[in-house]
Amino acid sequence: MVKLLNPASSTCLSLTNHHFYRIHNSIHGTVPLNAWVLPLNRDSGVHVFTLLGQWAGRRLVVDRECRKFVTLWQYGMQCLDYCTAADEIIKGLVVRKMERAKAKREAS
Repeated sequence: MVKLLNPASSTCLSLTNHHFYRIHNSIHGTVPLNAWVLPLNRDSGVHVFTLLGQWAGRRLVVDRECRKFVTLWQYGMQCLDYCTAADEIIKGLVVRKMERAKAKREAS
């Protein structure tokens, strides 16, 4: 079954089960997040990161430079500018954590 899927679609399937992941990895290897997942009609598609973004939740974002999912903390404050009002709690936690880390660096 995995051999019949394109690498991007196989990536999505492989995340459902560690056995599928092993099979996917042996056939397709690492697939970039900007690979296209094509629907059956082949008229349009979406990037893997678009589909996996919904799966990853609000605490992870795609860092397009390093092409992987990272936490908001790792991504930095520039990502937080795009947060919705519902994400203000997470934003506050990240800001406090960054302030504590900065104070710790300055103290040492």
